[in-house]
Amino acid sequence: IKYKEQRFNPAAAGVSSVLLVIAVVGAFSPTLFYTLYGTYSQQCQSCVTVNGTMTCDHCYQQQTNLDNDEMYTNGARPLMFICSAILPIAYIVGLLFTLKTHAYIVHAKVDDVNDDEEEQSAEWSIAQCVVVLLACTFMFAVISELLVDTLNEVTSSLGVSRGFLSVTLLAIVPSAGEYLNAVQFAIHNNMPLALEIGASSAIQITLFQMPVLVIASAIINHMHNANSFTLIFPMLDFYAIFFSVIIINIIYTNGKANYFLGTSLTIIYIIIVSCF
Repeated sequence: IKYKEQRFNPAAAGVSSVLLVIAVVGAFSPTLFYTLYGTYSQQCQSCVTVNGTMTCDHCYQQQTNLDNDEMYTNGARPLMFICSAILPIAYIVGLLFTLKTHAYIVHAKVDDVNDDEEEQSAEWSIAQCVVVLLACTFMFAVISELLVDTLNEVTSSLGVSRGFLSVTLLAIVPSAGEYLNAVQFAIHNNMPLALEIGASSAIQITLFQMPVLVIASAIINHMHNANSFTLIFPMLDFYAIFFSVIIINIIYTNGKANYFLGTSLTIIYIIIVSCF
């Protein structure tokens, strides 16, 4: 509302949007494969037999034990490992493109960006950045463990699902610092940096952290599905992320932002949260 229209570099946003599309394709290919070819069993509740006919109140399809499903062990799991090996390559190529070979294009200045903010920005040494990053990573790891340990108590006391907490509390609170910085940069009309903060976090998680978790959990749990992180997600998660990436790509191609787009994104987020 403060600015009638804010501009950002479509080239930089285009790189982020392409990486997000790659992330969706790689992260959800095992999910789509197993949804189409995997084994599901039909479960029914409150069944009553009258005159030889069974009547049930509620029936649904339930995913079988993945370790006992040959379509998972011989099909979806190898595909999951292939995607986990390829996705970090896309992340490294994206870093090389944006920071080295095409930095002059990606980081080109936009006329509406406040030059005073850029001149006043502080620069840290590499050693200082590494120390701060490692310290923050350690503290976030400790906080994450405490948060996960209390998750069951929170869901039972509040009467909400884990999915709802995942797209609200767990999605916002751990990254509150990033979001506040993004809002602050947007208030100062530095939209390129504000958008980069949000996109970089999603790209890093999907292209690097998720593949590492898949491979590490498979090694620790000796290839068993129990207590392992897999790329087999509920279809509702796929729909939410798929449409979110499409909307982001549409906005990125314009190279402009205004309060109408911001309001639209907020409405879409509320709709997605309501699904959980």
